[in-house]
Amino acid sequence: MTPSDDNGVDKIATARIDPTAEPTSEQVPGLSGQKESEAFAAAAKRHELEILRQEMGKLGVLFGSATTAPTNIAGLVLIVVFLFVGVSFCLPSSPELNDARKWAYTLGTGALGYLFGAAKKKD
Repeated sequence: MTPSDDNGVDKIATARIDPTAEPTSEQVPGLSGQKESEAFAAAAKRHELEILRQEMGKLGVLFGSATTAPTNIAGLVLIVVFLFVGVSFCLPSSPELNDARKWAYTLGTGALGYLFGAAKKKD
């Protein structure tokens, strides 16, 4: 118990020091300030990645973050169009298939235009 004056305020100057008390912190051998800073920086990056992963959701994992998702979706559309057009030339020709190819060409050129336009904006 520490001594107090009449007002109940502790008098730290008259408190007794216990020489057998343990130190408040121990130095970990081999741990420098720089290693500690690096550990904190790595923990901060892991925390940022976890927050980003939570914000992206299920579709974000597939398509990417908000900044890259439109480009990734346009690339996916372009790949699907190329595959469809390639497969359509192996099938017997019909008016419906020709109309579907026209739609595929329209989608493909739109996706290409978006990809090249997005690349110009970044420069």
